Amino acid sequence: MAVVDDTTIALPQGRWRVDVEHSEVAFAIRHLLVVPVRGRFTEYEGLLAVEPGGAPRASGFVCAASIDTGDAKRDEILCGPDFFDTRHHPRIVLHGGRVEALGRSRSRVVGNLEIRGVRHPVELTARLRETTARRAELMLEGHLSRSAYGIESRQLLDAGISDRVDIALRLTLLRSG
Repeated sequence: MAVVDDTTIALPQGRWRVDVEHSEVAFAIRHLLVVPVRGRFTEYEGLLAVEPGGAPRASGFVCAASIDTGDAKRDEILCGPDFFDTRHHPRIVLHGGRVEALGRSRSRVVGNLEIRGVRHPVELTARLRETTARRAELMLEGHLSRSAYGIESRQLLDAGISDRVDIALRLTLLRSG
């Protein structure tokens, strides 16, 4: 189930893939606990499968090295061993994402997110903005703790970088079957 203007609707069954050209996978983290540093990933894939009589299932991954914060030097540091360690962990992966209805106004995606080889449960609130038989727009929001995935250092603490990372995905889904 997904939501449009507080009316619960069912996404038509089939396989829905993320249209990367019309989607965005973004995040924000606070610096000095006040100033948001925003970024995005430019390479990713996602799939939503809606089976007859079953709950929709979501899966996807992000290429960690595709991070873009608007600062090439910072992005290079984030790809390094103290942060994403993209040499050894090239992907951030959502495993076993199930979609659950939360009443009339929203749904959620619950699964396990793997970053740097560490898996933790993640929950994203989902809103379906528009849907047709072949196309849908989905907004997902949530947050995670970067330290839970081993992304912590004295350098981050000294810089006043928040442990909380806000996640925002604006996805256009295309029905492929």
